[in-house]
Amino acid sequence: MDDDGKKPLPVVRRRRLVDETVVKDSTTRACGPACEGDDYYEYDDAVDDAVDDADDDDDDDYQYDDDNDDNDDDDNDDDDDYESEISTPTYNRQYGRPITVEYDIPDDELNKNVYIGVFEEISGEDFDDYPLALWSYTCGSQKDKYDTCNSGTIVFDLESGLELKEKQYFPIRPANYQLCIMDETLDYPGKKLHCVDLKVRKIKQEDINDTAISTPDEEYSIDDENIIIDFSSPEPIDGQWIGLISVHDFNDLKDEDVLPDKEIVTWTYSGGCDKDEYTKCWKEVDDGTVEIVHGYFKYYGEMYKPCLIYDMNEPYTQWKCGPSFKLYSDEAVDDD
Repeated sequence: MDDDGKKPLPVVRRRRLVDETVVKDSTTRACGPACEGDDYYEYDDAVDDAVDDADDDDDDDYQYDDDNDDNDDDDNDDDDDYESEISTPTYNRQYGRPITVEYDIPDDELNKNVYIGVFEEISGEDFDDYPLALWSYTCGSQKDKYDTCNSGTIVFDLESGLELKEKQYFPIRPANYQLCIMDETLDYPGKKLHCVDLKVRKIKQEDINDTAISTPDEEYSIDDENIIIDFSSPEPIDGQWIGLISVHDFNDLKDEDVLPDKEIVTWTYSGGCDKDEYTKCWKEVDDGTVEIVHGYFKYYGEMYKPCLIYDMNEPYTQWKCGPSFKLYSDEAVDDD
């Protein structure tokens, strides 16, 4: 037990990136000692603070006060009568950045059916119908149902999001969300123990406009050539990827802002390795070159566009495509 009477959150050592979540130390704000020096946390929090300061209502509702927390802890020592609480240091989150969730659950509300959920708000729908984007049991995993933790910090990011996903992969799409402590003992999604608002905002349009992607050559043979793609991104994120889309599929778009997603014939992470080796490809890459060596193409001789895509979930609305190029097959011509 800590001096304040709470059970400490066990430290989960990361061994397998796919199978284990990221549970960080709750003694510091943001994501703990393991990443408190990361530049993007400092930059992003500064941007978010400026946004929050411009919105007085949000600032009043979601001011995090450590002094008040200390006073509450003193009261809890006296009568142990307190309620579940969830919070996040940054309520207006930049797309692609980790989401840090801090929580505190008293013994009389904690059980094996309590979980932390990230629910996407849908206009006109009741909370019970909000889709669950990400979730975790209280010890930072979807697997350890019978392990319960009263308090601590869970970080949803690209690595942990592989295990903690439900309806979405991380990064979750830009939208309004509710972060909730839920008790699913009686039914789904369960009884709300405490919720706070979270907003994930889109990438700035100017950063999307300044994204560049192209192929050095205008034609490639599918028989014996890798497709070379050069790209640059002014504000890269972990997990961004590059896909090839038929020019034909752009002809009948219902929404010009939404990328055709059903006919992405092949893709790779911008980290430059095969999509099946994704743990090596997650790093942020602001510029570079990738080679497309796999893929099924619908028609020989068709024109394709290379596209850099920031979204991990449909609909794909954050993307930039480059000039088209032609794919042909010598073997197909010879057969004719």
